[in-house]
Amino acid sequence: MLGIGIEADSRAPSSRVDSTGTHRRLQALIAIGWAPERLAAELGRHPKSVHRSMTGRSVTARTAHDVAALHERLWNTTPPQTTSEQRAAADTARAHAAVQGWLPPLAWDDIDTDPPPPPPTAERARRDGIDEIAVERALAGDHIYYDDLTSVEQQEAVRRLSARGASIRDIAALLGTTKRTISRRRANLGAA
Repeated sequence: MLGIGIEADSRAPSSRVDSTGTHRRLQALIAIGWAPERLAAELGRHPKSVHRSMTGRSVTARTAHDVAALHERLWNTTPPQTTSEQRAAADTARAHAAVQGWLPPLAWDDIDTDPPPPPPTAERARRDGIDEIAVERALAGDHIYYDDLTSVEQQEAVRRLSARGASIRDIAALLGTTKRTISRRRANLGAA
């Protein structure tokens, strides 16, 4: 029996394929600030279509191909942030991704086949002195600000946002503090 595989590019556009890579690519773009609505526009699709692509167990081969091409084009590009609305959309996207634990593009060696990273456990967070809910609320822009967090939680919030590609200005705006404060925290992380 011959073991001939079918390459993704040679599949019929309407055939169904595993959605893991599609989920991760969309999540990675959101993690660096691309709002789902903006991604839908870039794909020429309705936002509900992008939502289905992020939640279903499978997608069409065409969708997988289109999202892979979009990811290839945008993975190292920040979204437009010239207006306050664009900045707010990017901040919201990053905060949502942070709460969900979505990784940025550079976190993956092979976005299609890498095993998922283990989620942070409540036990580890308690051991490290981190109130995970407070940090998640701060990252989501849910009225928890830098000064509301303990020193360890402040460091963790800045670490997570930095890992997701957020700028010093964006982190400061989201956490309600100064760029200088965030710059110092990032220097402590070795991320300045």
